[in-house]
Amino acid sequence: MNFQKLKNEQEVEASDVDFVKECRKYDSCSANICPLDPGIAKRTYASGEPVCPMILDFLEGKETSFTPAIQNSKKFWITKHGENFLAGKIKSRKNVREYFSARKEKETADEI
Repeated sequence: MNFQKLKNEQEVEASDVDFVKECRKYDSCSANICPLDPGIAKRTYASGEPVCPMILDFLEGKETSFTPAIQNSKKFWITKHGENFLAGKIKSRKNVREYFSARKEKETADEI
């Protein structure tokens, strides 16, 4: 993918951004909407595609390794994904955590 951004009215290659250094999940991530992508405004999101886990962490109130980039690009990823969709993703994450937490508590209680 050829990322580009405007800087001083000149196009600059995204190779200026060290994605591997900036994002701990870069090697395993396949989200098309990345807050580190200088060309985020040009990207599209299709239903069913992965969502950046760092955006979801940010929405849950967690500090991420690139929170400023997430905040700066918020208008783009909110528009691309939609607020209701992201709220559903957060709810789903919460439900999964609650399920596994309850399951662990039950297993611990069964051992006693």
